[in-house]
Amino acid sequence: MRKSLSALILTSIMLFAVSIAACAANSAVLKDLKGKVQVKAAMGQPWEDARNGQKVDAGASIKTGSGAEVIVAWGEGKAIKVSPLSNIKLESLASAKSKINLSEGKIFARTNKLKSAGGTFEVRTPTAIAGVRGTGFEATPGSFAVVEGTVAVTAGGVEVIVEAGMMTEIPEAGAPPAQPTAIPAVKLDELRKVNAGVQKVADVTSAAGVVKQEPKPVEQVVEEVNEDVEQVTVDDKLTEDAASAGFDAGTGGIQGTINY
Repeated sequence: MRKSLSALILTSIMLFAVSIAACAANSAVLKDLKGKVQVKAAMGQPWEDARNGQKVDAGASIKTGSGAEVIVAWGEGKAIKVSPLSNIKLESLASAKSKINLSEGKIFARTNKLKSAGGTFEVRTPTAIAGVRGTGFEATPGSFAVVEGTVAVTAGGVEVIVEAGMMTEIPEAGAPPAQPTAIPAVKLDELRKVNAGVQKVADVTSAAGVVKQEPKPVEQVVEEVNEDVEQVTVDDKLTEDAASAGFDAGTGGIQGTINY
């Protein structure tokens, strides 16, 4: 009876924790905003003027006007700089899975090394998907230029690994990425400066605790609660064995034969 009750209680806790971890909304903050930047909280909602320091949730869209730009920072060391005349959607801002959709314009994406073994950071464009684990790179709808780390660019069913200092282009939707080529020196220097600036904002924002930290991944919650259930099961079994041997619950005892 006790065993069943303990398992039932822990199972209820597990289900509650999983639901919280799965449903909690993750936020980003807008920094270094310049010019006319607008935010749409969700599909069907109107575009509204953004403000520096504003928090935005996953599912929001951001667009910049002529001469406008903004840095979007979230989690631990994740950030993107949105260039003028760009349009993005923050599909996911979870620590284990971040996904940004770039429909037009240009962004510079920066993330520290992902802590989760199965963690992903993706930038999707109309022509390709870029997946990274810790890097800084520029993305447009038809090109990716990597400053730091490596980026796996997939398009037309083909994956190309782009190393630091290299870039690739995708000429049209459905076409595979071109073989990587060296980023021109002047362009590379410019991107390195952008990378340093975006990293600084991301690190300061994370250290200041401005961005709401997301809960543990669902898999981790389940694993921890399962360990608790197993421990309770062992404890209950020991109690039952003690009771069968004639000992009161909560007391210890030794039973056996000692031969001299």
